Formats: sequence, structure tokens, C-alpha cells
Amino acid sequence: MKSKIKSYETRLEKCTNFPFYIYKVDCKANTIGIYAHWHEEAEILYINCRGTIEIEGTSFDIKENDIVFINKEQLHLANVQSDGMIYAIVFDYNLIDFNSNDFCQINIIEPLKSKKMLFPSVINSQNNQYEQIKAKLFEMVSLYYSDIPGKQLKIKCNIYEILFLLYSSNMLLIPTEAKGTYDLNQLSYVKATIYYMENNYNKQITIDDMAKNVSISKFHLIKIFKQITGVTPIIYLRDFRIEQSVKCLSEGCTVTQTAFMCGFNNLSYFIRAFKERFNMSPKEFQKTVL
Repeated sequence: MKSKIKSYETRLEKCTNFPFYIYKVDCKANTIGIYAHWHEEAEILYINCRGTIEIEGTSFDIKENDIVFINKEQLHLANVQSDGMIYAIVFDYNLIDFNSNDFCQINIIEPLKSKKMLFPSVINSQNNQYEQIKAKLFEMVSLYYSDIPGKQLKIKCNIYEILFLLYSSNMLLIPTEAKGTYDLNQLSYVKATIYYMENNYNKQITIDDMAKNVSISKFHLIKIFKQITGVTPIIYLRDFRIEQSVKCLSEGCTVTQTAFMCGFNNLSYFIRAFKERFNMSPKEFQKTVL
């Protein structure tokens, strides 16, 4: 049986002809379900667990069957309080572009792409449009895993139908209506640091390197990074490297190759950190996927 140890971040493969992806995130109680990160794509989460999700510094309680929207470039993370799962539906804004500057492009698509208009954060069963949006999401999940010819057409139609439900109900927000807890400069430092890690995790980088990259002291960076993400930059880097190692191991790299390709200069430390995260050694994991 194939292992279910997967991270939707590490599995995000860029598809140029239909940039739409669905990932299932298995969650365990009292853990971090989704580590702090951000991306250019829009994301819709269907929640089947209890916990909290933090979006740009604002925390929301989430429960089974809630729907969460993540706008482009929004820093977000989820802490899980019960066993369950999360479906993550991710799509590039270019997927819903129109070739002509019609009403839809000018008044809805372009404002969403430029962040002059935002998706709402959380929708639950009390919302009048909830059931219809939920049905569209479920249909997209079913289509995504099917072999139906032309399924891309219906998936794209469903995104437009969700946009219609949100727009016609005045649920799309303008930025002044979306308030966060943290200073924008603090969020920008954290986002820039995460981006730096994602592009340099395979190198020997230090907290001094990270602080220099955003031109603040390392003590200030550690403070705001932990305040916003819940972990220190070094712990985040370690965990991100572990996530990247899953892909290397799945592709047949040896444990030693994987460790050094992912920025670990100590093989024993890599094995220990991997086992702490996944409750099995890298070699044991590799046997489940090859």
C-alpha cells in the first residue's frame, strides 16, 4: 500500500495547460495541519476537522464542513484540534481569464487578480449560498479524479458559478473590509523569509542570512516569525526541508543523497528529524512508495 505521507506544497506541480490542482491533507489532532505559507494561486479549502486557520494574521475557528477561501499572496496556516482531513483546491487566476475585456473580466476577474477585490475568508452552513457552493466543490473533486473527457470544461464552469454566487450575494470583499492582526511590514518580512527559504533550502543558510535578506535584526525576525507562524525560522526551515525530502525519496534518491540535496549536512540529524515528523525512518517511508 502506498504511504499517505504527503504535503500538498511539495506535490504542487505547475501545469501550464490547465493550472488546477486538488490535494487531500490528512490531519491529526493537536498538530499543524497546514504550515505557514503563501502562493500566487487562489485556494479553496473544504474542512473536515476542527481547529483554527490564520489568514494574514486574522484567526478563524473552523469546524467540519466549513469552506475557506485563500486569496493570492495571503500568508495562511491551520492548526488542527481533531482528526480529519482538508481538501485543498488550488487554481491559477489565469485559468479564469477571458481573452476579451468584457464585464466579467473588468469587474470581477481583474479586481481579484490585482487584489482590489477578495474572496471571503470562511463560509459555513449558516450562509445562504453555502449548499450551492459546497455542491460545486464536491463536483469538482469528483471530476478531477475522473477520466471523463472534457472534465476541464465543467471544472472551469463550476469556478465561474461559485464566483457568480459570491458576486451576486455581495460576498466578495474590497481590501478595506479585510482586517488583519499584524502590521503589513511584519507580514512582508515573514513572507519574504519563507520565499527565501523555499529558494535556498538546499544550501547552508543561517538565521543571519535570513535576517540580512529582509534587512532587519535576527532577533526581530525570530520574534515576528514565531509570532505569526507559531515556529522559529530555523524550525520552519527544518520542516520545509523534511517536506522536500519526501519528494526526493519518492523519486528513488538514497537517504544520503536526499539529506544533502535538501540542505541537511548531518545524516543522523536528518533521519531523526524525519522520524519525529512521520513516525518512520526515511528508509521505511521509501519502501512504502517504491
